[in-house]
Amino acid sequence: MGEKQELEFEVLSKLYQAPVETLQGILKDNKIITEPNKADKALAVKAILTWLDKEDSSDDGNTTALLLLNDALTAKKIIVKTDKAEKAPEPKPSDTKNQHPPLCHKDFKLSGKISDRPNRLSFVSLVRQIEAGLRKSYSEADIIDGVTRPISPTLPLRSYLEGREKLSLSSLRKILRSHYEERSATELYTHLTNSTQGKDEPQYFLLKLLSLKQKILFVSKEEGAEVHYDDKLVTPVFLHTLYIGLNDETLRREVKPILDSKVEDDELIQQFSTIVAREKERKGRLTKAKVNSVTEEAQNLPKKEQKQKDVREGILWMELQELRAEIAEIRKQNSTPFKSPSDTDAPRRFQLGCEKCRQLNTASSCTHCWVCGSEEHFKAGCKQRKRSGNGMGSRRGSRQ
Repeated sequence: MGEKQELEFEVLSKLYQAPVETLQGILKDNKIITEPNKADKALAVKAILTWLDKEDSSDDGNTTALLLLNDALTAKKIIVKTDKAEKAPEPKPSDTKNQHPPLCHKDFKLSGKISDRPNRLSFVSLVRQIEAGLRKSYSEADIIDGVTRPISPTLPLRSYLEGREKLSLSSLRKILRSHYEERSATELYTHLTNSTQGKDEPQYFLLKLLSLKQKILFVSKEEGAEVHYDDKLVTPVFLHTLYIGLNDETLRREVKPILDSKVEDDELIQQFSTIVAREKERKGRLTKAKVNSVTEEAQNLPKKEQKQKDVREGILWMELQELRAEIAEIRKQNSTPFKSPSDTDAPRRFQLGCEKCRQLNTASSCTHCWVCGSEEHFKAGCKQRKRSGNGMGSRRGSRQ
């Protein structure tokens, strides 16, 4: 048998032997039921056992609750009823110092981690958890310890907070604000004014603006805020930015009546989501119809291309026939073979000097007749050369 089971049997034994007044005191101290004084013993035991079952879902099971309950039952003197009523002695003043805290008292814990990673706990969530701890009557020391524990050990912030003495809760909030590098309310307000949808989805854009709006109001209420923004100032800017920042003209036109009616945030989110879903459905149907049209056109495209191909081939065939006819006509016109002039018909090549000077290679300075070689006349007046024109030769002294 394990130690936990032995402890459970011990607690159950003491629980059934305890008087109803003791059980009512446990119910009252730990606020297990609303009217503990009206509960009988059976109801009190049942309520305490139900409470132990709920505590079983905690981090250490219900071990801590069993230990505290055992101490509480042991601290009270169990009186067995007899014919003569006996009263339990009143506790001495020294005994009050050793009394255990209520069973439901737990250390203040944060939901999340404080680190330098992107998924760390946000500053707004951290402050809201601190305020919730104050409402649950946690002391400032408990809250400071609960905030210091989840800080990453690698951060210098943790060693600084653990080494600082007399740290107040307000000072802790200022230090955490500096660590998170939170922007002021004025900077957040400017960011809200200039926000646009960009590549974000419409619903994400709406939630982002709502978050900015709430953050501006929250930061304005912080201690030491320079400018205080109220809901009457921030809400009109939020609605105007949402209307102007949307990319889709159709969506902007449908959202306009809702924004003018100034509905609550939850109603705005619901109606905005409905409009976005309806617009997506409409665009989906248009896209589907366009795809069907393109598919049908693609199916008819081969027939159209074949027809165009036939037309082009017909035109090319006609042009080819015309080209063939022209080539045949050219060949017919040039059917007579080309006769080149013979060497006898061709004019003689012009040569300088007479034959004798040409043989002596002095044709360039020859002074004889270039036809017969006589020194009495020149070529133009030679009677042996063939006459042309009027038959008259040139006079002596002319080489023409």
